Amino acid sequence: MLPGSLGPWRPPARRLTSASRTCLSPYLLAHIAFRLRNVGSVNRQRLVTAVVLAALIPLAVRVDALPALVITALAIGGLIAYEAIRFREVRDRVRHAREAVVS
Repeated sequence: MLPGSLGPWRPPARRLTSASRTCLSPYLLAHIAFRLRNVGSVNRQRLVTAVVLAALIPLAVRVDALPALVITALAIGGLIAYEAIRFREVRDRVRHAREAVVS
């Protein structure tokens, strides 16, 4: 380190968590737009999760990194759990239909 320098640069954790939450909302909205274009329906649970994560962006700036990460993980984990439970029969039907065609 040179004399008079400010020291090693470290990215602020609050900005990183805000950026991660900012990136997840457009990601979910892209899934919704893709499904709307191809299937013609809207995935409501992903839309609600995207809106909730977008609404929580100002909170991400005020709290530390770990609580912001926990909130984001709970929102996405809840979405994954809901979809796994809600669409269990549909996934099972699709998987077994493919095995029947192959056999």
